[in-house]
Amino acid sequence: MSREEDRQDRLYGIGIESFDHKLYEIVLPGRSHHHARKAAEILMGATGTRAFEPFDLLAAEPAFLSAAYRSALPRILPCLFSAYELLSHARRELRAEPDLFEALEYQIDHARGLLRPAPKQLREYLKHRAITRLPSQIGPAHPVLRPPANKFEPASKLAGKTASAAAAFSRSIEKDAQEVAALKTRIQTEHRLARTAISQAARSRCAALRHQINAAFADHYKALKIPPGGLAAEPGHGMISIGTLARESLRKATVKAHQQALRTAIRPVIAEKRAALAQADQLRDQFHKTDRALTLSATTDLQRQWRVFAADHDRQIHGPAATPLAPEQKRLEFLERLGARAGQLRPQSPAREQNNLPEPD
Repeated sequence: MSREEDRQDRLYGIGIESFDHKLYEIVLPGRSHHHARKAAEILMGATGTRAFEPFDLLAAEPAFLSAAYRSALPRILPCLFSAYELLSHARRELRAEPDLFEALEYQIDHARGLLRPAPKQLREYLKHRAITRLPSQIGPAHPVLRPPANKFEPASKLAGKTASAAAAFSRSIEKDAQEVAALKTRIQTEHRLARTAISQAARSRCAALRHQINAAFADHYKALKIPPGGLAAEPGHGMISIGTLARESLRKATVKAHQQALRTAIRPVIAEKRAALAQADQLRDQFHKTDRALTLSATTDLQRQWRVFAADHDRQIHGPAATPLAPEQKRLEFLERLGARAGQLRPQSPAREQNNLPEPD
């Protein structure tokens, strides 16, 4: 036996506290102590303390857990079946917690390999296990309110095959849905990264162009630098020199040309940035539009396939639908047949007040 198999078949002594704060113990197999304890907690919550023994502090620890487990199996296995049936009835509320069913299935499969259960209990377990594999929308109807809508017969192999095919079909749909969700997340992430990269590239190009144009105009600004004193009037004259005014006019024109050059150089970069962002948004919108169209077109086909599964399952259990019988025709008597034939061969004569023919001569 390999080390992995030995780890999976290990037995654990579990001590657990009940709802009335009393200590109980049980021996269960498990992949780990946590796995076995989780099964014990599920069993305690579903069936109470029937499968457990009171914890005795003065009792000696058993020498072999396997002997204690085998001796307690006749008491534990029916409780496991009852707990699994109880969870199966509440599977719609527990569909987000598949670990509960997996823990009990592990315990039941391990226990029925050592102890032969009653055939009725085994059939009920297999029935509820197959129903658990089906989608939560499918389940037996209330037996009091109306007949079962999805009756399951374990004796019918064809019905079992149909249930397995329906479960495989449901798993494939769930897998496709998960793949589509992952693809949507990836598309959304790539779209966000693409917009960020486009914006960063545009900012880098704008910064490079701005630096280049500023360097080209730096010499002009240096040559037209206003001397200290600015536009102050010359002493004794009260007027500003013509050279100073010309330099100021040239400086304003240079600033205007500088701004115009910056706008002219940056405008195509901004236009390319907006076009690239629009194209990225268009690709994302096209993906979502295609996804919605595929979803709408595939829903009808998936519903049709599911109806085929349901119809096959119902036909294999309840048999083919009976064709309605034609209403039996009543046998006519002799005089009735003569009267009907006479009415068909010779039309009835009109009454006197209905006869519009000319009077005979």
